[in-house]
Amino acid sequence: MFADDLLLFARADKISVQLLLGAFLKFSIVSGLEANMNKSNIYFGGVSTSEKGYILDTAEIVEGSLPFRYLEVPLSSKKLNYHQCKPLVDKILARAKVWSAKFLSYAGRLILIKTILFGMHTFWCQIFILPKRIIKEVEAFCRIFLWTGDTVNSKKALVAWERLYMPRSSGGRNVKNISLWNKVAIGKLLWALAFKKDKLWVQWIDTFYMKGQDPLQFVAPISCSWALKRFLTVRISSYRLVIRLSLWLKVNILSAQSIEVCKKSTPRLYTTDRIQAWGIGCSDNCVLCFGGKESVEHLF
Repeated sequence: MFADDLLLFARADKISVQLLLGAFLKFSIVSGLEANMNKSNIYFGGVSTSEKGYILDTAEIVEGSLPFRYLEVPLSSKKLNYHQCKPLVDKILARAKVWSAKFLSYAGRLILIKTILFGMHTFWCQIFILPKRIIKEVEAFCRIFLWTGDTVNSKKALVAWERLYMPRSSGGRNVKNISLWNKVAIGKLLWALAFKKDKLWVQWIDTFYMKGQDPLQFVAPISCSWALKRFLTVRISSYRLVIRLSLWLKVNILSAQSIEVCKKSTPRLYTTDRIQAWGIGCSDNCVLCFGGKESVEHLF
């Protein structure tokens, strides 16, 4: 038996299905691994009813319907809703209920939250953007468990939950912000679109949607999948983060210069567009390139 689920893809015609099943049969003979046909399903897309029935008779496998769960994650051709992601909340709640019977200190419960509970949603966050309602419920359960040691709704909170996101040096406890972490994890997929051209899924997206366009400039068509559309919404915030980090990490900034960089991040640089807004007359041409109006966006 297989330890994990297996997905096989083929064209929706009799010859392709026969070749696929024949290749899998040879693999089973050589490896000794066999699939349980009673737990297997076939999923169709854009196939006529007559062709569908013909393939089902040939494969002798029951037709399945979307969404279905693969490696504990729901797969759907449409936008995921709250009920499809609810098993994640139930799983975290069940784990917290086991611990609530034990007498743990605040520090002990905080460690469990940072390592176990938050780790349970990490796999989901790397695949798609979680619904906001799911994120709020996960954070609510973690907050209640931290301050009460139980899973029963309570308004008891010694410190604001947002304060715990801050680093220890600032009075926080380095607790991960699930919403931001979700966007960061999805940002890794955007990075793969730009630099991992050897990946099969990247080649597929480039062939059918992007067609050689820059991932940062690509505009998703209406026919594009909802998952890719949600991925692309992370581009703006990720792009700004990369620019700001590059200012600090790639440039040898002295203490005096760091003040100017800090001003830029707010932004507070005395660019000509701001000076003119104060009623002071000056040329608005950029003194570096003479190719446009000087502003923070133009300079950086």
